[in-house]
Amino acid sequence: MEARIDYQSLSEEMALWIYEHVRNAGAQGVVLGVSGGVDSAVTLLAARKAFPRDILGLIMPCGNHRDDERLARSLCESYDVPFLFLDLAAVFQPFALLTGSGKTAPDLTHVEDRKEKLALANIKARMRMTLLYAYAQKRNYLVLGTGNKTEIEIGYFTKYGDGGADLLPLGGLFKREVITLGRELGAPEEILKRVPSGGLWNGQTDEGEIGYTYDELEYGIRMFYGMPLAEERVIPEEPEKVETAVALMIQKAGHKCLPPPLFSLPGRERG
Repeated sequence: MEARIDYQSLSEEMALWIYEHVRNAGAQGVVLGVSGGVDSAVTLLAARKAFPRDILGLIMPCGNHRDDERLARSLCESYDVPFLFLDLAAVFQPFALLTGSGKTAPDLTHVEDRKEKLALANIKARMRMTLLYAYAQKRNYLVLGTGNKTEIEIGYFTKYGDGGADLLPLGGLFKREVITLGRELGAPEEILKRVPSGGLWNGQTDEGEIGYTYDELEYGIRMFYGMPLAEERVIPEEPEKVETAVALMIQKAGHKCLPPPLFSLPGRERG
């Protein structure tokens, strides 16, 4: 059985970790995307403990539900975090046309082909990454990613999109743990209780797209690596099915978590 986490201590350790990594890089602060979801909210509140003044949030809707924008704005205003509102809808349209998709609404409502829908949704994530790095470079900030361990392990992120970041403060925490940490940090309950969604298209939810709950995914990841179960463990109804499915996700996602392989001539190998 895994030891219970002291979330008060964790919040302090995470803030210190962010501060030290930013300072060691010679940077002055942090920038992150604020979506109205739990992961970005917890990342923002942890970062604010490290850099109460040198922090910038970017709210970048692109066909998102209006609640996303409302909650993102409210969070930044409540905690006095400077933010910019950058509506990507108009910029998305020319990108969609260049992919050969034709005129496409940013919420992707009328895109029926799954491969096309995912390709267009990933454009949104990469547009956001581009803006985050532009503002980071202008201010000498580092980009904070908001991905958690559950999503990173199974590759549930856009390569060079929301996966493109300098630091991943939540990268060691399962989704369930992120929510508990958010409660410790004072994140609004309305955000903590939201159905997780990447806001990639109208009606999209994380668990619906993945096909498994976050608790099931955590169980599968723990079994894959031989990790002890947490005290708050949830055993799936079909554990073997979950283990097999999650193991396949982890194996297929390997390329997303590693630098691109380099072809080397003999004698030129690195290291």
